[in-house]
Amino acid sequence: MLIAASAVTFYRWKLKPPLTVLAEVSENIRNNNLDFQITSPAADELGRLCDSFEKMRGSLQSTSRELWKSVEERRRLNAAFGHDLRTPVSVLRGYVEMLLDAESKELPGENAARTLRVMERQILRLDEYLQGMNSVKTLSEILPEPAPVELRSFIAELRAMAGAMWTGRLIFGEPESLPAVSLDTQIVVQVFQNMMANAARYAVTRIEISCQVMEDHFYITVSDDGPGFPPKALLHATEPYFRAEEDDNTHFGLGLYICKMLCEKCGGKVLLSSPPEGGAKVTAKFFCGISKL
Repeated sequence: MLIAASAVTFYRWKLKPPLTVLAEVSENIRNNNLDFQITSPAADELGRLCDSFEKMRGSLQSTSRELWKSVEERRRLNAAFGHDLRTPVSVLRGYVEMLLDAESKELPGENAARTLRVMERQILRLDEYLQGMNSVKTLSEILPEPAPVELRSFIAELRAMAGAMWTGRLIFGEPESLPAVSLDTQIVVQVFQNMMANAARYAVTRIEISCQVMEDHFYITVSDDGPGFPPKALLHATEPYFRAEEDDNTHFGLGLYICKMLCEKCGGKVLLSSPPEGGAKVTAKFFCGISKL
């Protein structure tokens, strides 16, 4: 009788609390509910088992959030892709219908040539758009491979690229100290080229570039003297296919989005601002792992 009472007491005070917790955890996970925390009821083996379940729950929740974020991003990309495709497709459809209507009539050579030129431009636009989509799809496959970089020569390469992309006034500032850093230079160059292309599109007479190293990060800032970012663009310009003007067909709105994604892969981010003196400023930040030579 005493043994039975002791067993009941042992179960009630030692086994039941952690088993109840584990049963609730299993039920929540089975129902795809990961928004909770597991508190260990004891410091013994069963308590440590509860701690292990808490770590597993946290890992599952993190993975689930990343998966949801990826799916949501893909959904938004597909929606934007479909939206931007409608314009060139509609133009092509209209001109094809016009040509079909004129099939039984004599279409003046000048009008036919003009129509074909418009159609060719729209086809080229579709081709460029598909190339942009392909570059976005490959972003998820890119894995940064940082390696030691000699900053002086690398910054000289960036200066040469900037001069090739902008023939107006170019101001290029270099850091005073040039520590040994590790960077994936291919990623940095891709981000820089997108930043320069964006600045060159809006600059009036001047583009200013600065490079610096601060607190284990490499910064590139590109400023232009154009109209600057409107308030809406400051919030959404790094989103895919964003364009400040809906009828702006000069670009696809992918440059700053690609910059953001690549910087985040390198432990950094993209910062946008419209300085009080005017123009637009874009700063790309990369973790660079400063080391001693």
